[in-house]
Amino acid sequence: MSEELRITGFWSFLKAILFRPAWEFYTVGGFFTFLFVGTWWRDNFASDEWKRKLELKGIIPQWHPAWWLCIGLLIILLLAVRESYRLWLKAEQANEGLRKAIAASKSEPLPVTAPQVSLKSETAESLPIRRLLLSNISRTEPIYNLVFQPVRLKDGANVIWIGEEQQLLSPGSRMALGPILFLTDSYVKEFNGVESVFKFLQLDGLKPSYDIGPIAFTCEDGVQNRYLVTFRVEVTSGGNRMNVKDIERIRIGSRPSLGA
Repeated sequence: MSEELRITGFWSFLKAILFRPAWEFYTVGGFFTFLFVGTWWRDNFASDEWKRKLELKGIIPQWHPAWWLCIGLLIILLLAVRESYRLWLKAEQANEGLRKAIAASKSEPLPVTAPQVSLKSETAESLPIRRLLLSNISRTEPIYNLVFQPVRLKDGANVIWIGEEQQLLSPGSRMALGPILFLTDSYVKEFNGVESVFKFLQLDGLKPSYDIGPIAFTCEDGVQNRYLVTFRVEVTSGGNRMNVKDIERIRIGSRPSLGA
């Protein structure tokens, strides 16, 4: 779509409905052109008998103006539905392209410089889990520019994982992580600590374990490839054992060079 036809708001959407060249525009334009030419010919060349026959009030139905207004609004509604469907179809095609690109990136082997990480509890198993430890288990490759992403825990609850104030995770080093739980209903509450997460989940009923993931962050390797790393973490109802169910690493691009 060109910049002139790009939908950026309500007025551009209305403009696209009413004025984008289409068969409705050409049909209405041709109809009024025909009426103009016919009226000019009738008034200047037709006999009195044909002038009476070709009067518009004898051709166009004599409906109440409210009916004509309803017909016009119905046409605009149909145009709006058609344009909305076209925009939805275009967005769906773009999303399908993104899904295919993500699937293709997952099937590609990761570079040797890709982050190698593990996650475990900071405390012993006899104590409630308060923080987690993110470790760089690579022997040679550091991890740069870690940025943790806010994630949805359930309806009305979001979790932001906070790491220690460091943007570099050297080979063999560790970073402590703690969650901040936000409840968004009629007001906002803030809870700190891993135990606050599964205690909140216990409000929906007791279970043997609770999924407190995903824990997600973006980062870069030594050659400025960017990655999205996601952990799925399960904590027992007692809060003293955890299990990393899954870890996913996806390459999401590269930092552009200064000369790009």
